[in-house]
Order: sequence, then C-alpha cells, then structure tokens
Amino acid sequence: MCGKKRERVAGGYEGETTRLSLTGEASRERESAGWHWGGFPWWTLWLIWPAIMVVKWIAPLIAASYTELMAITVPLLPVVLIMVGLALIVRRER
Repeated sequence: MCGKKRERVAGGYEGETTRLSLTGEASRERESAGWHWGGFPWWTLWLIWPAIMVVKWIAPLIAASYTELMAITVPLLPVVLIMVGLALIVRRER
C-alpha cells in the first residue's frame, strides 16, 4: 500500500552461490597454522608480557640517555643558532 511497487525484471538474476564458511582442505590448513577460536591466534597474547618487561627495562635507560644528551646539547643550542644565522647572512650577501 504505502511502499513503492517494484517491477519484476524478466529473467531475474542467475548466478553462482558461494559458501563463505571454510570446509575441507581450507579449514585444515587454517587450523594447522594456529588460527583457532574465531580466527585469532590466541598464543600471540603470551608475547605481550615479555614485550612489556623489555619496555620496562629499556625505558629508564632511554630516559637517562635522553637527559644526558639534553644536558650536553642545550647549552650549545644558542651557539648553533648564531652559526646558522651567520651562515644565512653570508649566503644572502653572495
């Protein structure tokens, strides 16, 4: 009553139906590769804990080296900026 009336096309659609679920050889290959329980390799979760431990071990080393690097370079920053400014002035005059 209220909706649009659709006209039927003569002949209709003729195509091939493809099953989306894996069966037979394809599913066995996927299971042997370690993909279970909905397609996620659950064993990779065990790799998170060693990664966290490595980050916890390396983070203080990186922070300390960054602090030391800044202690050396920050006092030299005005000198470097003056040198760059002079180089630009000399380049412009040529």
